[in-house]
Amino acid sequence: MIDINLDPNMIVLGPLLITWHGFFSAVGLGIGMWLTARLVRGTAMTADDVYTIALAAVPGGIIG
Repeated sequence: MIDINLDPNMIVLGPLLITWHGFFSAVGLGIGMWLTARLVRGTAMTADDVYTIALAAVPGGIIG
């Protein structure tokens, strides 16, 4: 059996704990929003529309 000794905690700053999973989830969301904002250039949507939709969709996805 393979045993991977990787600490799941990336940074601990007092009561704030940042895990590897949370960090890369945030990076993925940020890159996804940035890329989508670039892809909608020249269409009827604007980058602000992308960020507004993401502002509702991300918490909705976490809760739902």
